[in-house]
Amino acid sequence: MRAIRDAGGDVASVCAALDLAPEIEHHADTVIALEQLQALYDEAAQLTGDPSFGLHLATNFPRGTYGIVEFIARSSATVREGWERIAELSRVMSPQVSVTITERTGEVSFDHAIPGRPLVYGRHGNEFFVPAVLLQTRGLIGPDFVPTRAWFAHPAHDQVDELARTLGTTQITFSAGSNGVALPKALLDRPVPSADPPLLSTLTHAATRALETDPPARSFVEMVRADVGSRMEGGAATLEATAQAFHMSPRTLQRRLGDEGTTFANIVDAVREELARAWVAEGKLGLGEVTFRLGYADVPAFVRAFKRWTKMTPTSYRERSKG
Repeated sequence: MRAIRDAGGDVASVCAALDLAPEIEHHADTVIALEQLQALYDEAAQLTGDPSFGLHLATNFPRGTYGIVEFIARSSATVREGWERIAELSRVMSPQVSVTITERTGEVSFDHAIPGRPLVYGRHGNEFFVPAVLLQTRGLIGPDFVPTRAWFAHPAHDQVDELARTLGTTQITFSAGSNGVALPKALLDRPVPSADPPLLSTLTHAATRALETDPPARSFVEMVRADVGSRMEGGAATLEATAQAFHMSPRTLQRRLGDEGTTFANIVDAVREELARAWVAEGKLGLGEVTFRLGYADVPAFVRAFKRWTKMTPTSYRERSKG
């Protein structure tokens, strides 16, 4: 919100357009819906005229932005321990988010995903979160804390060179379905200069207690969306299959969704739109392949749906995305 105001934007109007409470500007710990968060990043990028808004936000990351989870990582004995704590407690920040640490021969990967959301936070949110974690750790450990490779959920864009300079690697993959970095194992074993065992114990106990007494829950709609997203690429997202996964009848599934103000068809349409925008912008798949993966009967049916979502043809949308 500060970036929007600094750019001369009307914060009140932005909040109204995105259905956000005006006081959100003064409450950094407020949790908002993922759709609103992505729209907020996009609106800020547009108002500031900054095509790398998320990345630049990460380079000016205010200490304490991620609250107790951030200070737990700063108080851990090693980088590995700190990052593992982030993964374990990521639900404190958002119940939908999945953060995983995976070790292979000589390499450790840090992966950030949201099941059912192949674009995760969208470009600006993705290029804030992962670089912010990386750059904050680099500030603690030293300038040689550099990943061997990185990946992002959103399509490639024209500012990749700046992203590569900031991360320290040119090995960047896009449209990966998640965000993350991989680093040499030795870097993760480095001690954290700000390690504070007594403080770590206190903060970890508080965070764990919070999860136990008031666990953040994913809504039923979010769980259904995750199931639909996992089935979508083969065009196999059906009401019957999802109902079976939730051990209920199709009628009961529809009733539950109706209670939360949506339908199965609306969820399928939303997931299709997100995947379609990503695949068309990237341009690696032909329209026939996109049509098949999203489960449309033919290309004209997909094109009609795409124009309904974007008011543009797939060709025009791709040209604008690359422009």
